[in-house]
Amino acid sequence: MSVTMKDIAMLAGVSRQAVSAVLSGSRHTRVAEATRERVRKLARELNYIPNQAARSLSGGKTHTIGFFGGLFSPYGVNAALLSEVSGALRSQGYYVIGGHHGFGDVDEDVRFLAGFVSRGVDGVVVYGSGRHEPGLEEA
Repeated sequence: MSVTMKDIAMLAGVSRQAVSAVLSGSRHTRVAEATRERVRKLARELNYIPNQAARSLSGGKTHTIGFFGGLFSPYGVNAALLSEVSGALRSQGYYVIGGHHGFGDVDEDVRFLAGFVSRGVDGVVVYGSGRHEPGLEEA
């Protein structure tokens, strides 16, 4: 069973709104620093995982970034770089989804990108288009 903000609030002896403010990083509330620490500690100990659907409803963002491109690129994009970028995004609370396209099947690419739109991603990282534009690598 998943731990909820209501569970953390009950254990911390604060309101659910206070827990929400602390876990969202809001500084616009009057929650004491000691209480903030208690809430964060409980969240860590209980392995609290935010409900992404609820977050997107309340904040209008999904905290999801889509990755779209090919593994091999004339621009030198490689798996290590993509791993670093996605790790940095995850450390900031983003969920990363993605895949690789086939370079040339435009209909397939459009369907793939439409999937990002339907999921309400906050942004898309496009890499390795596979289309060599003279001089682009020098820009």
